[in-house]
Amino acid sequence: MSRWKQTIQEHVPLAFVFLCTLIVFERLPLTQEALYGGDFALYFYPLKEFIREHLIDHGAIPFWNPYQFSGTPLIGNIQASLFYPFGLLFYLMPSDQAYGYTVVMHCLLGSVFMYSFMRTLSISRGGSLLSAFVFTFSGFFMGHLYAGHLTFIQNYIWIPLAFRYLYLFVHTRRLPFAFAAGLVQGIQILGGFPQISFYTILGGLGFLCFHGVLSLKFRHWGDVSRMAFGAVVVLLVGFGLAAVQVAPTLEFSRLSTR
Repeated sequence: MSRWKQTIQEHVPLAFVFLCTLIVFERLPLTQEALYGGDFALYFYPLKEFIREHLIDHGAIPFWNPYQFSGTPLIGNIQASLFYPFGLLFYLMPSDQAYGYTVVMHCLLGSVFMYSFMRTLSISRGGSLLSAFVFTFSGFFMGHLYAGHLTFIQNYIWIPLAFRYLYLFVHTRRLPFAFAAGLVQGIQILGGFPQISFYTILGGLGFLCFHGVLSLKFRHWGDVSRMAFGAVVVLLVGFGLAAVQVAPTLEFSRLSTR
């Protein structure tokens, strides 16, 4: 079989996922109806609309929100996800429209990331496709989507991609994969839902520690040091990329009860 045919066969399931996602959200592109959830309507919509209007009027994102209490530091509010690179749509169109298209985009990305992760684990195309559907269209994810938890959606979909690169690092010992895992981790933190990021970091470190202990058991001392160094790379790259958000959020957290 030619390489071209293999590539087509490999990506046919992804085309099926794309089609099914469009069917689930078919009213969005056909009727231009807005997609809403409780938390989005009550919290994220006014927040995102304020950021967009400030950007249009002043040519810069706001660091201060004068409309909450006597004013609050917006840059310290991690749920504003000011620096999340895949939140660009909220700066380009009205927030009610941007939310729907952001949800569709993240559903597609989540499916692609999980499918890719499963294929990296040598799971069959059918099994990988099933995993992608379960990951993206499970009640857990759809429940958060229905509730309008924007930042949860922006965080959740990066989990399989982070573990894909961690798995590749463990089995190849190549540091670029650790660096890539760190980049994904940084993007996930910027998504604005720190709980999911924390669990991903915890799970990733546990995964590396497990393989480090296995290497220790078989006295592969070089692999043990490589695992430890890879963990440091992941954390440094991840928090380095997200430092623009993490630093003000840590300072702001001293003034918050949450």
